[in-house]
Amino acid sequence: ENIAEFRSLRDDDFVRKRSKICAEEARSDKKSNNSEILFGISPCYMALMQSRRTFMKLFLKSTRNQQRPEVEAACQRAQSCNIPVQLVSRRKLDALCEGHVHQGLCLEASPLHYL
Repeated sequence: ENIAEFRSLRDDDFVRKRSKICAEEARSDKKSNNSEILFGISPCYMALMQSRRTFMKLFLKSTRNQQRPEVEAACQRAQSCNIPVQLVSRRKLDALCEGHVHQGLCLEASPLHYL
């Protein structure tokens, strides 16, 4: 099963160095002042399931054909909570998470308030 997943990866699934284009995209779509970007399947999924934050938008990579079950569940949860889901390019996701590994998913949310 891991081999099949590896074979399905495309070149644009791998993070490259941030380019000038990514920096420009990040500036053109600034997040709100009181929010942060979560990135990666597990952090986004867990945040949506725990509901300890306010969510602004879920960003999903537009070129993915087949989604992992966790990604599907995160999208369904976002839609059921009326959180906008926006399909975006890999470059846009790279810009949002400043080049870190996002696995095709980013979530704009309020900061987590510690108890």
